[in-house]
Amino acid sequence: MTHQDKINANSLFWRELLDKLPATVLIFRIDASEQARLFFTNAHLKKDLGFSTEEYVLASETENSAVTKELEILVEEIARLSHTSKRQTSLPVIHLSNKQGKVLVYNFSFNVFQSKANRNNLISVILTPSLKGDADQGDIQQQVFEALNVTETMLSTVPDELPFIAESKVMQGVLDKVDTAASQSGHIVLHGEPATGKRTLAQRILDTLEFSGSEFEVRQADMSVDNGNEQFKMLLEKRPDTGSFLLTDVKQDLIIRLEAFHKLSELQLENLTRLLDERSRIDLNTRLVMTSRYSPDQLAEQGKIPTDLLYRYTFFPIPVPPLRHRKDDIPDIVESWTSRLVKALDMRPEPQFSNAQMNKLIDHDWPDNFATLKDVIRAAVLESADGKLELKLGAPASGKQGGLFAENLSPELRNVLTYDEMSRNYMSEVLKLTGGKIYGDDGAAALLGMPPTTLQSKLKKLKVK
Repeated sequence: MTHQDKINANSLFWRELLDKLPATVLIFRIDASEQARLFFTNAHLKKDLGFSTEEYVLASETENSAVTKELEILVEEIARLSHTSKRQTSLPVIHLSNKQGKVLVYNFSFNVFQSKANRNNLISVILTPSLKGDADQGDIQQQVFEALNVTETMLSTVPDELPFIAESKVMQGVLDKVDTAASQSGHIVLHGEPATGKRTLAQRILDTLEFSGSEFEVRQADMSVDNGNEQFKMLLEKRPDTGSFLLTDVKQDLIIRLEAFHKLSELQLENLTRLLDERSRIDLNTRLVMTSRYSPDQLAEQGKIPTDLLYRYTFFPIPVPPLRHRKDDIPDIVESWTSRLVKALDMRPEPQFSNAQMNKLIDHDWPDNFATLKDVIRAAVLESADGKLELKLGAPASGKQGGLFAENLSPELRNVLTYDEMSRNYMSEVLKLTGGKIYGDDGAAALLGMPPTTLQSKLKKLKVK
């Protein structure tokens, strides 16, 4: 059986499995125009709405049809629910017309994710008839949630994490600093460019800290009480009777892992420092293990943190090098992850990069570090043929104009930002103005004059957090 035959057989297997699920499955793809378009539904649709799968997908592409309008409402509702801080106590509701034109009521559950196999942005939806009081409804809903996991597994079978390899002298020096910092008291700041492995190193520190405490993870994406993140709410909330922070009542050593320290607002930083001071006064150990774009000194110079913090607290800043500064690790990283991808896809014969291709990988600048490297390796493996890998690196310059004729450009032109970089900077500034808020009259989408779902797609494409 050829590799393509195996792919076809695997696709037929998953299609048959989805057709046997006891609920209707809808899968939307975010296309190049950043619109959610229905591209798959299973056979259960016939039972629920009377359409064949082909009829329903075709109807969804017909302008001003009832199906098109209802699915647009569904997608907008999913976008709203994805960003609401209010916890859902029951499945949301959508109204859909059957083939005879009768409007029916359905509960739905959904998952928004990115396919690891081909990097498509997808939305999976499971529909179940709204049957309040039906004894079997709880069982159906349980099958629905299990089906969501099956759907994502079908479209995300390729491993996404690069192996942790640190054999170069540069990384050995970093690991020595990590181990030294973990064995002493003080707050640790892993700083450097995006996608350089700071999270992985933070986990290594958590695994080797001397005192055994309660790990308390807070991601920068959750740095808003409004979004309902219980951990961050607990970090900031105070007792109504004493005015002290709730975490002061955690009578044990506490490790707080904090991502994107450089993005903390003034209020968030103030509350964090007050929490540290409160716990210190009652002799409770608290350690921050943080990732940041910049070191504490750099943040103080930029005015993002008060200078007095550098003297009030002990920080261990550890610079994490970009890939271009640890080229000795690149061959092992590439070979290890390529092998994992090949095995996951059961490819025969196993393709490998040639010596010439490996040299190009080593010499490349890697503008987005591991994020770029993963995309390059994934594309090479998925597009391979006859045991040969096709290498597509793109422009080598990081953040500036490059390419085959870069040496002929004037110094001024070489420093011109790319369109994506300019867009990324612009949208980042707009989000700062709105406090990270996208929806609503005072949100970034309204300010930019575009639908919130379109803005979400652009932010994800440009990797703006």
